[in-house]
Amino acid sequence: MAMTTEEQIADWCIHFNGIQHAQCKAGEVYKSVKSAQGYPCFKSDNCAAQCSHATYPTPEEVTARVEQMQVAIKASVNAYLNGNCPHCGAKIEEKKQVGRCVYAIPCYHRLYQGTLPA
Repeated sequence: MAMTTEEQIADWCIHFNGIQHAQCKAGEVYKSVKSAQGYPCFKSDNCAAQCSHATYPTPEEVTARVEQMQVAIKASVNAYLNGNCPHCGAKIEEKKQVGRCVYAIPCYHRLYQGTLPA
C-alpha cells in the first residue's frame, strides 16, 4: 500500500539529502551504512541502528513540512493559472513544445511534460 505524504516525511531521517550525494547532512557516508535491508535513512527499512545519526522528525515537524509543501504547491499553481512562470514569476508570453516537454517563453523554464493543446 502506498504511504501518505505524512508517512513519507516521517519515514525520512532529518539528515537525508538524497543518495545521489556521497554523504548525508550529518556527514555519514551512505555506502558505509547501507545493508541488505536498505538504508538507515528510512525508518521503514528497520535498520536505524546502523547509523548513530539516524533521527526522524517529530509529528509537529511532519505537520509543518506538509503545510510548507501545500503552500508552495498552491503558489506554483496560482502563478501558472495567472499566466506566470511558477519557477521565476516571469509573465508567460507563449509556450513552446520541445520533444515531450512544454516550456515557458521567454524564460524557458519547463512547465510540464505533455503536449500543448491544439
